[in-house]
Amino acid sequence: MILTTVVCGLVEEADQVTKRDDLQVLWGDARNHLDTEVSRGCGQIISLGVSGGLNPKLRIGDIVIADAVSNKKGIYVTSEPIKKFWQSVFKDAKLVYEYSSGMEEGNTADERLELFNKYHCDAIDDESIHVARFALKNDIPFGVIRVISDTAATFLPAWMLQATNVHGKSSFWDILKGLEHHPQDIVDLVEVGLNYRVALNTLYHINKKLFPA
Repeated sequence: MILTTVVCGLVEEADQVTKRDDLQVLWGDARNHLDTEVSRGCGQIISLGVSGGLNPKLRIGDIVIADAVSNKKGIYVTSEPIKKFWQSVFKDAKLVYEYSSGMEEGNTADERLELFNKYHCDAIDDESIHVARFALKNDIPFGVIRVISDTAATFLPAWMLQATNVHGKSSFWDILKGLEHHPQDIVDLVEVGLNYRVALNTLYHINKKLFPA
């Protein structure tokens, strides 16, 4: 039995993954401690969750499979067998370059356009770079499969990003507090929330195909 470790950003993403003996699911701050969090005997590691769009052609709910993960410090090519298998299962998935460095980049449309033009990457997330580095260090196959939850044109209020704690859980009270100080962002917040739900639903169906009960 090959143990697969799945790394997500948010607890809602992790909740979509089937509970099985051959699956280890990590989320939140675990991405910063993979050396100690990943179970011994891990045979492959996967970055699974939602992504923001950098390529203006990507739409809400699009499934993306990373051909490579990159940031300012380097490029990490994903495992060919994992990639090919996913492409055979998800015929409409788009093969992309994934940018991943943390929550400090790509929060506005202008920042996303700059990243798209400078690094020629199509989507952005926070976890994949940690997965890639761990996989390379330990000679473990890795892959990245994601769902677009916000597009290149989406406005993400900076305060909203701070409403999620290190464990990948959003604080209802922090969101209310943010809206109290930034009531003009309520329309954007509602749109982001609805799009996130669409992406989570797609993620649920991805999981059912990859990891049936």
